[in-house]
Amino acid sequence: MLKNNLASTKETIEIFLLEDDPILSQLFSKNLKRAFQKNGQNLSIRCFTNCIEAIAALPDGCKPPALFILDVLLTGPDGFTFLNEIASYPDLSKIPVIIVSSLKFPDQTYESYNVVEILNKTTMTPQALFFAVVKALKKKDSEV
Repeated sequence: MLKNNLASTKETIEIFLLEDDPILSQLFSKNLKRAFQKNGQNLSIRCFTNCIEAIAALPDGCKPPALFILDVLLTGPDGFTFLNEIASYPDLSKIPVIIVSSLKFPDQTYESYNVVEILNKTTMTPQALFFAVVKALKKKDSEV
């Protein structure tokens, strides 16, 4: 199902995960890798505990990650700082973002930051994150 709807199964999809809770970071990463592997897709997840590390890891002139998964409550500069930073670069501003947070977000849109989904950590399931990632990647593939 998934492999027919996303880019080539031989290509590894890279995701940047910004989450300062190491247990959640490992849980998200493990569940996503397992789900993509079941669907014949290679997935690489780079985990960061703060946005300074993630921004420093963004490739200069190379292929950027396919997706950002972002907790907005991070140690140091918060996720909104990260969103503002990537919005200032034309190539990075097109990368879809999924926010995963325990914050309650007002009924407003974050489309200007290319946020495609906001998931609540306290109520979401591993399947919800997987389906949000698939939806974001399909959206990105359709824009290319």
